[in-house]
Formats: sequence, structure tokens, C-alpha cells
Amino acid sequence: MDERVVGSADRILDGCAFVRKLVDNPNGVTEPEWKAALDNIVQAKDGVNSRVLELYGQPVSNPEYGREVHRISESNYGFAGRIFIQYLIEKVITDRKKIHEDFETMRDTLVQKFANLNKGDIGVHLDTIAVLSLADWYSSVSVFNADRGVAWKEAVELGIALLSNAKEQEKEDVIVRA
Repeated sequence: MDERVVGSADRILDGCAFVRKLVDNPNGVTEPEWKAALDNIVQAKDGVNSRVLELYGQPVSNPEYGREVHRISESNYGFAGRIFIQYLIEKVITDRKKIHEDFETMRDTLVQKFANLNKGDIGVHLDTIAVLSLADWYSSVSVFNADRGVAWKEAVELGIALLSNAKEQEKEDVIVRA
């Protein structure tokens, strides 16, 4: 596994452990601890957070429906984050291996499904997209109480769509073009 991904996953686990500490004892965390934990989560020394995955396309193809989604979201937000983090703390990070195993399973599934599409090399964003797909699965199960199997299938479909989109946006290699 790419060491940068392991480092990022460890930062996420450390961040969740810190959130657990904060939830258990809100007054037991000093300001320097808080700042250090936040810096550890946000500032990746290995550059993972500085890489960009560009996606192209409209999130909602129907403008009227898009306006309706925007209107509804203006008054319905802020509840999912707590549920999601609580799920990660209680169901995922209790076994430090679980998040790594889930990531590897998602990554391997995406590699296999993408290979079946015969679109060539999977590209440089595989690990990033595997993390996004895994987060989608965790959020579907935790926030929306989706069936685990259905949520997994949909998360994989999201990953394949993202990989396909990224592949379509790749610039043609100068050597290949020659």
C-alpha cells in the first residue's frame, strides 16, 4: 500500500481519537492540544492534501431541480457530521485494522471493476477515489441507514464514475501522441 495513504489514514484515526477525547471530556483539552490535533489532520507533510482531483460535469443536470436541492439544503445542514464521526469512532476505529482493511477491499474492488471497462491504466487518483468511495459507504450506512450491501454497490459505482471521469480528463501523453 502507498505509504502516503497509510499516513493519511493514521492522521484520520488520530483525529477521530482526539474527537473521542473531546466528546468524553470537553474541558480536558487544552488549546495547544486542540491546535496540534487540528494541524495534524489538516496539514499533511507528505503532500497528500495538496493534490487535486478535478471532476467535470454538472452535479445536477436539471437546473430547476438543482435550485430546489439548494433551497432545501439551506435549512437542513449540520446534523450529518456528528453522526458520521460518531459512527467512525464507535464502529470503525475500535479496531485499527478495520479502516485499512475496508480501504484495501474498496481499492481492490475498484481496480477489478475498472479493469473490466477496458479503459486502460486506472490513473493516478485511485487511492483518493477509493477513500472517497469508502467515505460514501460509511456515510450511507451511518447517516442514511442504508443497507450495507446496497450502499457498498453504490459506493463502488461512485468510484467507477469518478475514475472514468478522471480518465477522460487526462491529458494525452506527449510520447503516446507522437
